[in-house]
Amino acid sequence: SLHICIFKLAAYVYAQEDENIDDIVDVEGEEGSIITDEETEEDTSNASVDADTTILFTKPIHNSLSNLELPAGNIIEFLVGFTNKGENDFVLESLDASFRYAMDFNFYIQNFSTFTFNKVVKPKHEATLAYSFIPSESFAGRPFGLNVNLNYKDTNGVSYNEAVFNETVQIIEIDDGLDGETIFLYVFLAACVILTLVGGQQLLSSLGRKSRSSTTRKVPVEMGTSNPNNVDYDWLPKETLNRINKSPRTPKQSPRQRKKLRKMSDVRDWFNSLPIFTRYWLLCTAVLTLLGRFGFLSPHSLVLWPDRFLHNFEIWRAVTSVFYYPLSQSTGFHFLINCYFLYNYSLRLERGEYDGKPADYCFLLLFNWICCVIIGLLGDFSLLMDPMVLSVLYVWCQLNKDAIVNFWFGTQFKAMYLPWVLFGFNLIISGGGMMELFGILVGHLYVFLKFKYPQELGGPELLNTPRLLENYFPPQRSGIRSFGNVPAPRPTGEQNQGRNIFGGHNWGRGHVLGQ
Repeated sequence: SLHICIFKLAAYVYAQEDENIDDIVDVEGEEGSIITDEETEEDTSNASVDADTTILFTKPIHNSLSNLELPAGNIIEFLVGFTNKGENDFVLESLDASFRYAMDFNFYIQNFSTFTFNKVVKPKHEATLAYSFIPSESFAGRPFGLNVNLNYKDTNGVSYNEAVFNETVQIIEIDDGLDGETIFLYVFLAACVILTLVGGQQLLSSLGRKSRSSTTRKVPVEMGTSNPNNVDYDWLPKETLNRINKSPRTPKQSPRQRKKLRKMSDVRDWFNSLPIFTRYWLLCTAVLTLLGRFGFLSPHSLVLWPDRFLHNFEIWRAVTSVFYYPLSQSTGFHFLINCYFLYNYSLRLERGEYDGKPADYCFLLLFNWICCVIIGLLGDFSLLMDPMVLSVLYVWCQLNKDAIVNFWFGTQFKAMYLPWVLFGFNLIISGGGMMELFGILVGHLYVFLKFKYPQELGGPELLNTPRLLENYFPPQRSGIRSFGNVPAPRPTGEQNQGRNIFGGHNWGRGHVLGQ
């Protein structure tokens, strides 16, 4: 059985009687006449006391005990009932609906079409109007204020605008099961895992090949006859000679084709020359952003939503929210700046402080990524590209505090101030800065636990690279596996007894020869 609930909104309007205010103005004219100016003020109400309206949602069926939930991307249908309780006719002109901001109903989010009826309702009669609209899929998971207005007038020409429905509704996304986008995202995660395994295998095989080549002796290899004119073809069968002579030669390439191939090889060489983590981080960011921009993937399936991540077990959102960024005319420049910072400072870290230590750099990225995901779940942040990039930039700036960096308009300052300059710049330009602040927090947490706490405060090493990562990404240079041991504490006063100020043995004053 279908439970149909009718929301009856009775409009009680209290109108004051018109008051005629007679203002007598004395004007001295030639004939001494008196001019009387009569002004009338009227208060117009939003709803008529002779009208009664009701609303019934037919799709979806609504239960009055719960909040109204509207599925995104589906047709919403409802009926508006109008009852004429007065003695005059009413003309139902139009019916419109709109989404408004839940915290401020004066702020419009989306306006729907206005249906025009111009239907006359006689006294003591009723009329029913049908209306339908489709909420945008981009509104899924958010509350909005739904406002339905009925415009009508009476025989005297007085117009009324009555809010038939004005409440907060929840826009939901219907889970249709395993769709094509979900399958593609799972395939993408599987491809990333396989790509990582293949890259690690190639890295291990290249290291093993280098070690074997250094121990084995080179054996001279016969290269054949260098001059093709000295080759004796008499011993070959005639069929083979005819086949060789009839074989087509390699066509010559034009200078334009050679230049094009040279450019392609240059781009390929540049991409292959990048370190492994910077290379695939930049590649995944560009690919996922472009797929979401051109509609191959739904952006709603790539961002981090806590409800979908925790309750529906959509674990890929923790990964795709780091790589994906909504690309539009207003966000394109910010995306390019993020890509520049990603490429520049991740490359400097991987080739500088973490050169030859891929396991340590992989652990840095994993630690910062986990912290960003936790902050995103607690703070309801759907995009994690900004804090992830800023966390890596902050680590480089702390390890190179005195390095001079260039900023806009030719300004130069020390690297230790760069994250705070970016935070203040975004705070002034776009009114944001929270993502940059969280990125600084994550980067500072890593620097403190990895360097400051064990090396400056004498605490234990809390962030040790797991042995699994070291086995999978072994150091590429022998003898370099960490950032050094914790310095030994200086000897106390009791241990200094019998020693001089330089730490050596105190041999006493001695005796002068001849005395």
